[in-house]
Amino acid sequence: MAPATKHHLLLFGDQTDDITGTIAQLYADSRYSKLLADFLRRASDVLQVELGHMDPAFRSEVPPFESIQQMAEEHAKTDGSPVFQSCLLSYIARVGELIIRAERDHTLLTSERTVVGLCINLLPAALAAYSTTATELVRNAVEALPTYTELVIKSFERSKMVEKADGYWSHLLMRPADLDIQPAVDKFNADYKIPQHKKAWIGVVGRTWSTISAPPSVLTKLVENCEEIKALPGMTLPVRGAVHAGHLPNILYDDVVKPSFIGIYPCTKRPPSCRPIPLCPTPSSLCASVCV
Repeated sequence: MAPATKHHLLLFGDQTDDITGTIAQLYADSRYSKLLADFLRRASDVLQVELGHMDPAFRSEVPPFESIQQMAEEHAKTDGSPVFQSCLLSYIARVGELIIRAERDHTLLTSERTVVGLCINLLPAALAAYSTTATELVRNAVEALPTYTELVIKSFERSKMVEKADGYWSHLLMRPADLDIQPAVDKFNADYKIPQHKKAWIGVVGRTWSTISAPPSVLTKLVENCEEIKALPGMTLPVRGAVHAGHLPNILYDDVVKPSFIGIYPCTKRPPSCRPIPLCPTPSSLCASVCV
């Protein structure tokens, strides 16, 4: 009988979880992993340079930091805003955890695997799909970090253009599987004459749940005044920006991409996907699909 082969499932979640503890654990693990320590050091260097190029209006929102750990600790003291810091820390956490696991089990990046990326962590998932060793993963992740940083900053700036006030942008609703809440959202937008750029929208839909999103001032009004929404159990989610917002202008890949060798690095396989993505010959072409 032939020996069983491994098939790994790699799941990269979004940025709404508490990642401060994960970053602290990575620094503890880095004492025994030169590769992880190198990634954390290089990532810190990249972020300090990239954040230094931010619009002066937003730069003051990022406290000075000398390491990713210090950045995480300072961000943990806030109310969770600005959201781009949580996204950047999430990227570091997801890649760092994979580095440790790939060093312990080399088959993670060499055997057959299914890679699933959610929301802002589609890019770390793409890197995991294309990398074949932990060393290659570090190289690719550091090279991709400037583009990723520009992407989350542009997303943050777009949200601030819609509404400057900090607050939560999403609300989770539990509903019967056959209930469509789109008509209720449309009626609310019409009744309250919400401007196009501030309209509430349905961001994500599951079998028995939906996520509705809107700028904080509109979301509060929707949850408190829409009878159909009030009748359903739900909870506010710690999402602090406009995500899955198809009615807003897309962030164009050409506007955020930074020069990097991974843009032309040849790929020999198509990473698995839960949504149709054209065959991508390079990580750059796959990253472009993340911005859509």
